Amino acid sequence: MDQLGWRVRLPGLPGRGFGKEPAGERLGTCALEEASLVLVPAVAVDRSRTRIGHGAGYYDRALRTLPEGARIVAVINPDELLAKDSLPCEGHDVPIPTVLTADGLVSLVTSTSA
Repeated sequence: MDQLGWRVRLPGLPGRGFGKEPAGERLGTCALEEASLVLVPAVAVDRSRTRIGHGAGYYDRALRTLPEGARIVAVINPDELLAKDSLPCEGHDVPIPTVLTADGLVSLVTSTSA
C-alpha cells in the first residue's frame, strides 16, 4: 500500500486545496521519523482517542513512523470532538492523545469528560 510523501511548506504560499499536491522540497515518505510534533487533520475524534479521517489509513501508517516522544495533535472543530466510543476503532488506528480546536487544546489522556 502507498505511503504519504511529505514536502516543506513554502512560506507565503497558500495551500492548493484538499487532495492537491503542494509546492516545496520533497522530503519523502520517511520525513516523520525526525518530527517532534505532527498536526494531523481529522473529520472527528472521540474521547476514546479514536480519529477518523478521509479513509484508507494513510495518516495512521505515517504516524507509526514517529520517534518516541513525538507529539500528535489532531486539528478539528469543537463540535467534531465526540463522546467516548462514538467512532469505530480498528487495529491500525493510532490513538490521538490531544486535539486542538478553536476553543483550545484538549488532552484526551487527562480529560475526564465523557
